Amino acid sequence: MNEERKQELTQLLNEAIENLEILPRYTDPPLTSIDIGRYKRYLQESWTSYSPDTERLVRQFKLEINTDTKSKLLDFISSEGDPFIHEGRILTGYFYLQCARTNREIFELSDLLEKLLNIAIFGGIEAAVSAFDKSTSKDATVSFESITLLKGITLETEIQVFDGIRLVPIPASSRLPRCFGSYSHTDVSDFYWDTMLVIDYSIFPIFQKPPLASPAEDENYVTIMEKPPMEIEGFLIKAKGGKSPECTFGANTVFHQKFCQALSLACDSGVKPARSWKFVAKDKLLNINPTNSFWHSQSPGPFGDRIKVSENEINKAKCLYEVLVDSTSNTPTNIAEKLQIPINRWIESKVHKDPVDKMIDLGTAFESLFLPSHTINQLTFQFCLRASWHLGKCKEDREKLMDEFKAIYTLRSQAVHNGELPKKIKIRKGESVPTSELIPRAQNLCLDSIKKILEDREYPDWKSLVLG
Repeated sequence: MNEERKQELTQLLNEAIENLEILPRYTDPPLTSIDIGRYKRYLQESWTSYSPDTERLVRQFKLEINTDTKSKLLDFISSEGDPFIHEGRILTGYFYLQCARTNREIFELSDLLEKLLNIAIFGGIEAAVSAFDKSTSKDATVSFESITLLKGITLETEIQVFDGIRLVPIPASSRLPRCFGSYSHTDVSDFYWDTMLVIDYSIFPIFQKPPLASPAEDENYVTIMEKPPMEIEGFLIKAKGGKSPECTFGANTVFHQKFCQALSLACDSGVKPARSWKFVAKDKLLNINPTNSFWHSQSPGPFGDRIKVSENEINKAKCLYEVLVDSTSNTPTNIAEKLQIPINRWIESKVHKDPVDKMIDLGTAFESLFLPSHTINQLTFQFCLRASWHLGKCKEDREKLMDEFKAIYTLRSQAVHNGELPKKIKIRKGESVPTSELIPRAQNLCLDSIKKILEDREYPDWKSLVLG
């Protein structure tokens, strides 16, 4: 918009605010309106922090202005937003982000006007004019966040991981960050001390012209509505830092999988994604939708204990992530691919509570690490021999490890075949230890084995290793 049009919009919004009535939305006839100061307080609480009660309260009200001013504002919006408008309706990028399959993200211009008035109340007339100007310009982009809730670690402060990617702690507080997803079926306290993995994205354009009103009027209508949003032409998504694949969201991307593995190994904790969602700030004109943000549920299974981690451990995780990614694409031996079963089973051993489940997972991890698929004979001996040579520093060290690995394999066999474990396990002649102590030791040995392969950037040649 040029300066003259900005001034015109400023004047119209001033007129609208001056004769604004804020009425209950769901009563007929409407009850008495509330004053703008009270409504602004509701907006500020709802838009600046996670406040589901206040958010619901805001939605109970509608904004009414006189007919003449409303008509002028709708004409102004229609004129400036003409490239994006069809028959008084507009399609927002929110359609794309929500993976919508219906036309619920195609809004009437009156919905856009109400959002513009809310921005004016929340941030002032100038902020509303600026929001509209930016949203309707040719190169308009809006930032948003793709967020994955991680279980297994907790932080004291926010930590920058890569450019555009950060870890954000969720405090145990009644006022959670505004990007926290609305999820009415879950007690928010379940997520206290968890961690959010936040990736910054931008979307372009903000608006598009929607399809016609019905399939009869537009042969492409059904096609557009049934297409996966990633295939809808016109909307472009870009990750700020480039570490996460463009146009990819949720907790199941390659980046999320590899980085959660790296976090688990670096922090000695089973780190798993719980839920994921996208967040667009409510003071962005893109977000006409009445909800604050929205969840996409995952089925990650059980969760272990939260481990408090520092920036030093996050830096170690970054290094391990780089190895996992690099070894997948550039190393002929495909270390990361070979380590997928051991890493994932080790993580499961950390999150499971039942000792039998822990040992079954660890047994699978160790077998995948040390016993190739074609090995049939002398499994126990080959496993113990290779594992002790892999980790042992000297003859005496390897002999002790050999005894421990024999005991670990015995526990694994009892877990698989009997479904229960003894209270104690014999390690060597005259020496037994509680099973509850050997399981953490087995987890540590498995972790050390995996990390050594990643640090060496090479999968061992067992024959050469054992022969010295």
